[in-house]
Amino acid sequence: PPVKLQTDALRVKDLLKPKADTAEIEPGRVGAFEISRDGSLVFSKLDIGRFPTDEEVLSFLGSS
Repeated sequence: PPVKLQTDALRVKDLLKPKADTAEIEPGRVGAFEISRDGSLVFSKLDIGRFPTDEEVLSFLGSS
């Protein structure tokens, strides 16, 4: 459902706020939600079939 997807995307955006200088959210393909770090794809909702957990998002971003 669109509302659930929007809620999940906003949750991840809030997790990214402290990393605003190294992370960003960009519009993508319909149904896609991807996280890249240093130009490399580290998560793809299309490949996995779900949004990342909070713990996954934080681990993907690391400490940089």
